[in-house]
Amino acid sequence: MIPSNLPNKKEAPAPNKIPSYLPNEDETDLPAFDPINFLIEDNNIPAFDNAAYDIEDACLYPGYLTDTHYPNADYPDLDAGSSIANEPPESYHHSGSNRLTKRAPFHDYRMPGIYLITLVTLNREKLFGKLIIKDKPYIYQSELGRRIFSEELPKISTVFPNVAIWKTCIMPDHIHLIMEVRSKMPDKKHIGNVIAGFKIGCNRLWRIISNNPDAIIFESNYNDRIINRHGQLSTWKRYLADNPRRLALKRMYPELFKKRYNKEILGRKCQIFGNMFLLNIPEKEFVVVHRKDSEETYQENFKRWMNCGEHGGILVGAFISPREKAVRNEAILSNYSVIELCDTGFGKYYKPSGIVFDACAEGRLLQICPFDNQYAYSKISRKICLQLNAFAKEIADVATLII
Repeated sequence: MIPSNLPNKKEAPAPNKIPSYLPNEDETDLPAFDPINFLIEDNNIPAFDNAAYDIEDACLYPGYLTDTHYPNADYPDLDAGSSIANEPPESYHHSGSNRLTKRAPFHDYRMPGIYLITLVTLNREKLFGKLIIKDKPYIYQSELGRRIFSEELPKISTVFPNVAIWKTCIMPDHIHLIMEVRSKMPDKKHIGNVIAGFKIGCNRLWRIISNNPDAIIFESNYNDRIINRHGQLSTWKRYLADNPRRLALKRMYPELFKKRYNKEILGRKCQIFGNMFLLNIPEKEFVVVHRKDSEETYQENFKRWMNCGEHGGILVGAFISPREKAVRNEAILSNYSVIELCDTGFGKYYKPSGIVFDACAEGRLLQICPFDNQYAYSKISRKICLQLNAFAKEIADVATLII
């Protein structure tokens, strides 16, 4: 029987050299670092409730991740200089014009809740620091990054005493905040006002540091995720903690995170992401689980698929249904290779997450989208499922595909 708990991921080989594009300081003393096996532990996760509590600062400088609790501080007047200070939450719903916007039309952003907020610098400029890879990866913060943490973030809870910052992650070109709204926002205020005020303060600070009165730090708008399901908070805190390691992987193995467009595969123009040379491995198995399959049939197929992976073959499929996803996850965690057919393409800033990210870093993943679209907001249709499965079978049936 297939175990209900997937096995722990096997060890992957450590990189045999440090890349040449590390920062200049102390390069000669850098020890070998295995970013695939290194994972930041985060065992100090607060309970998911609305109780007030202090969270000990994890680190400040050099620092990449902090659990934060702040004293009172000054904060800019949100009604001055902010065109969005008094707009209702509805004005923040997805417009389709900004990649970062992600508003939930069913949610009232004036009410209590917990949010993951992401702010990205204009043109992805690396203003907040740079990646250092030594015994473990971290972000060496710039003056701007340090002062945003120590001066601007504390001001949020001053002007909005009902808003608490639970965790921050300052990366070179973006900032993540996990923010709790503990009670209903004041009249005509919502979470957008909190972000607007924070951005105003950061811009004011950057203009002083850069001596440029017109300097702007962030792209317009921001991304939010509502954290409201069991286990979600722990998942996102660990995601933030793991951010420097994932950046290290992308820097050390750039070819494995490369997007390619209009690549022809079996006569179709495709978007691909990951290790395209997996197409050249002759042993492939098509993975699909039909609704009518009995448990016995599923178990037999599962053993065949895992045997293929164990002997260096490739599992190919769209991995749409829960059972198909379980096969994919089992293969990835067992250090096998996977070609995954996707219904959506890969935008400029696309990257996989979780165990799929690590599989990509190890060269064990190729994702293929045989369609032109890069984004999808609707549930996948049966027609698309059939097309993906048919194309996956075509790929699995061909020994090698030189592209």
